[in-house]
Amino acid sequence: MELDAALDQLATFGDVQARPMPGGHGLAHDGVIFAIFNGGRLYFHTDDESRAMYVERRMEPFSPRPGAGPFRYYEVPVDVFGDPPTLADWARRALDSRPSGGTRPAGKPTGRSRAAWPPDGTAEKVKSTRSSGVAPSPSRPG
Repeated sequence: MELDAALDQLATFGDVQARPMPGGHGLAHDGVIFAIFNGGRLYFHTDDESRAMYVERRMEPFSPRPGAGPFRYYEVPVDVFGDPPTLADWARRALDSRPSGGTRPAGKPTGRSRAAWPPDGTAEKVKSTRSSGVAPSPSRPG
């Protein structure tokens, strides 16, 4: 399965954005990641209640590499993926299972800006250290 096919199937759920991550993509709705697309497979976030639907169908949890995990994301069953209205229902459950409840308070940023952190300019010091290989000498009070 291709990422575009997964996004097309999720169109009935609403606006879903794909965000690159190591090895795949995080899928977000209103700034909240609720799914992972990795290795041609779609995984939805679960909680204790919704996880039972996946376990009953013997679906596997997401694991980026052997021995990693367990993770709260489970592979979406093929029959669910093939039925867009059902897929939208499962996607809503995945979004609702997020700790934020699938909602973000008005005015709350969707993520941290790397340019704005840290505000004291230490990022430039770290950057210069990495490029030169030499740590800047500490300033000493006079």
